[in-house]
Amino acid sequence: MISGAAVDEKTCLVILLSFAGVGFLLGAITWPSVGAGRWNTVMAARVARDWPGSRSVGTGGSPLSRGAFFSLMFAAFPLLKGWCRGFLVQHVLWAVAFVLCTLSIGIWFLAAATLQAALETERKKRIEAFIASTPGAEPPGRAHEAGSFPVWLRFWEWINWALFSLLVGSLLRGLATLAQ
Repeated sequence: MISGAAVDEKTCLVILLSFAGVGFLLGAITWPSVGAGRWNTVMAARVARDWPGSRSVGTGGSPLSRGAFFSLMFAAFPLLKGWCRGFLVQHVLWAVAFVLCTLSIGIWFLAAATLQAALETERKKRIEAFIASTPGAEPPGRAHEAGSFPVWLRFWEWINWALFSLLVGSLLRGLATLAQ
C-alpha cells in the first residue's frame, strides 16, 4: 500500500478516516462469547440482566465507547508509521487533542474497570449471602443500583464523546474542504 512515504493531506485524511472507521466497527461489535466459561453463582444470577447488550465494563464497556477507543487506536497506526507527517505538522492542535482523547478514553476504561471490579465483589458477596440465608431473611436493600456508574464517570464518558466527535468532525470537514 504505502511504503513509509508521507502522503498528501487528502490521502492522509482518507487513510485516517478509513482506519478509524474500521476500528470503530470492530470496537462497537458486541462479542457474545466474552467471559464464557466463568460460570459461578454470580454469573448465573446475572445472565438474564447481561444478555444482550450489557453496558458492563467487565464485558468490555459500552459498545460505543469501546468503538471510539478502537477507532483512535486504529487511526494512530498511520500516524505512527509516518504516512501523515505533513498533516501532523499543519494540524498540531488536532494531534494534541487526538493524544489527549486517546489517553482520556483509555484512563476512563481503567477507572471504569476498577469500579466495576469493586461492584462485582460487592455483588458477589450480596448474592452469596442471599443464597446462604434462610428463606424470608433477606439482606437489607441498597440505597442505589449497584451496577450503575457514578455521575462523574458518565460525565467523563460524555466529555470523551464530545472530544472524539470533534476530532472525527474536523477530519470530515477537512476532507470535504479539500474535495471541492
